[in-house]
Amino acid sequence: MLNKLFLLVAFTCLLSYTANAQQCECNGSGITNNNDGTLTASAADAFFWNVCSGNVVITSDPKDQMITFDCVDGVSSISLTQFKDGLCTTTCINICEDGPPPPPPVCTCSERPGRGCIGITYEPCSSAIFTIDPSCLPDGECIESITWRIGLGFYSEEVQSNLTFHQFDIPAGNWPNHFLQGAATITLTNGVECRYWDEILISCIIGGVNGKGDGSKRDSPNLNSSNSFYPNPVIRGNQLFISSDISNNAQLVQLMDTSGKVVSTLGKNESSMIIPNSTNPGIYFVTIQIEDDVKVHRVFIGE
Repeated sequence: MLNKLFLLVAFTCLLSYTANAQQCECNGSGITNNNDGTLTASAADAFFWNVCSGNVVITSDPKDQMITFDCVDGVSSISLTQFKDGLCTTTCINICEDGPPPPPPVCTCSERPGRGCIGITYEPCSSAIFTIDPSCLPDGECIESITWRIGLGFYSEEVQSNLTFHQFDIPAGNWPNHFLQGAATITLTNGVECRYWDEILISCIIGGVNGKGDGSKRDSPNLNSSNSFYPNPVIRGNQLFISSDISNNAQLVQLMDTSGKVVSTLGKNESSMIIPNSTNPGIYFVTIQIEDDVKVHRVFIGE
């Protein structure tokens, strides 16, 4: 009986004081802000929390000693009415002084085309630096990793890092009229992949023995233009025909994508190669090796 009477008195007290909560003085007495979205009241027999002003939401039971809250907009205050030793007291505390927490970044790829996001600084026959345009980069908190893929003729390399640039040293070899291609794949924290790429045409011979350069570098003359292939564009699933002066003399003819992956190879004594149906539409490269000369042609594959 006494317990029920105590609860009735406490409840009546809490209701009467809560009705006047808007007039409370926010001195924070008896309230601890845990700075983690929770408030804790000092010890008492009963509690009742209420929004005093502003735009804040109490997200737990307002009759608990500790509550959780969410700031919505601007400075707000929460009142606390306590019943202890037969008396009711009311106070309040200002919160959300910094406003609501900033929304998490939206992790998406740039709307710019993939080829417009890579810059290339080229030092002839020495090196190239590939750099992702800052305007194409997502929020820094969104980036999980960056993978660089570089292709030059039959040479390719892949490097995974978090750097927005990559330096590539031109390897020893015969690189007349070759496309130097750089591609960056940015993997975001939500699993989305952003792909950017670009290329430049270079013409170099870097001498050496057994593929090891001795540092001599000189420009190579352009190869003759009689080597040809057709049709261009070519539809996947169809044949890409190679002219007889290539098919009869070339040691190797290959179709590669922009990452350097071989899509198709011209067989011996053949004058055409099949474009697989699984090939994605886009830009590809035909590399032709005749003795010491290697030539690269661009071809477009459509659906």
